[in-house]
Amino acid sequence: MTSEQERYIESHWNGMSCESLRKQFNSVFGTSYKSTAFHYHTKRLGLSKCIVHKYTPEQDEFLRANSGKLTRSELTELFNKIYGTQIKEDAITMRCWQRGWSASSDGRFKNGDVPWCKTKGGREEYVKKLKGGNSHSFHKGIVPFNTKEVGTVSHRSDGIYIKTAHGFVAKPRYIWEKNHGKIPKGYVILSVDGDKTTDDVCKLRCISNRTLTRLMHNRWCGKGEVIVDTGIACCKLEEILNDSIEDRQ
Repeated sequence: MTSEQERYIESHWNGMSCESLRKQFNSVFGTSYKSTAFHYHTKRLGLSKCIVHKYTPEQDEFLRANSGKLTRSELTELFNKIYGTQIKEDAITMRCWQRGWSASSDGRFKNGDVPWCKTKGGREEYVKKLKGGNSHSFHKGIVPFNTKEVGTVSHRSDGIYIKTAHGFVAKPRYIWEKNHGKIPKGYVILSVDGDKTTDDVCKLRCISNRTLTRLMHNRWCGKGEVIVDTGIACCKLEEILNDSIEDRQ
């Protein structure tokens, strides 16, 4: 790059963006400098578009005094208006954050605050911003296209599930509730032979989680009707004995 070209860059540097100057430079001198090469020469000449604002003590005191009273956007707007600057909100936020000057709001909802989307006109405005949205986009009662009908059977790696009005339920649980009613809280359905796809309610047992733990510990699960029922009886007897010992103590 010649000295004439360098002087041309220096004289036009503050009048346009770096990319616009590169294109004009190539047009005037018939060169084909790419962005990377042109930026190298501007850096070599000590030219930079990045201007770092140096805050005066007066400006820092203004930010400190008003940081907790105004939002960041309001603080930025007032700062630029008073001092004739063009500092962005992110820069003001970073300055306050570095100095430990908290904002007037931490961004969290307080008791009594109403979300923007629930204000008058907020819901309609939000729907309009959605691609293809309309006033019925969030209408209650709309069923997703992939919703399964009640009674749908789903084959999974851990067994068969049947769709009910309250969601998918394991087949043994579904068969039991159909014949005996709702299962109490803390109880599970166990198949005596370990078959999770059985339709025979006679092979199902409703036991507590505590009993299931003891059966699994002794490896009695899935060993047939005789062993499982005997194990359940042993677990119940053990629970009764433990309760009676605790009462005596």
